[in-house]
Amino acid sequence: RELSYLKINGIKSMRRSNLDKALKYLDKAYEYTIETGNREEMADALYNIGIIYKEKGEMDSAMEYLNSAQMVYDELQDKDGSKKVTVATRSIR
Repeated sequence: RELSYLKINGIKSMRRSNLDKALKYLDKAYEYTIETGNREEMADALYNIGIIYKEKGEMDSAMEYLNSAQMVYDELQDKDGSKKVTVATRSIR
């Protein structure tokens, strides 16, 4: 329940271009996934944090988070997750 709240507010803030606020929510969501061991949600949190950094123009941080998301998606054999990371990183490299 807490995770859903954090994710929803993070994504809403992201869509409203309030990137710093979105980052706060999604960082907390990521921390929550570490505590609970929820790897699927962890990958999504890492991906979204990477996208925020990309939008902020902080490409090194974006790549760091997106690469981490890629590793988790690969561990989970989540092809859709891997594809979205590939698309996001293509425009950075």
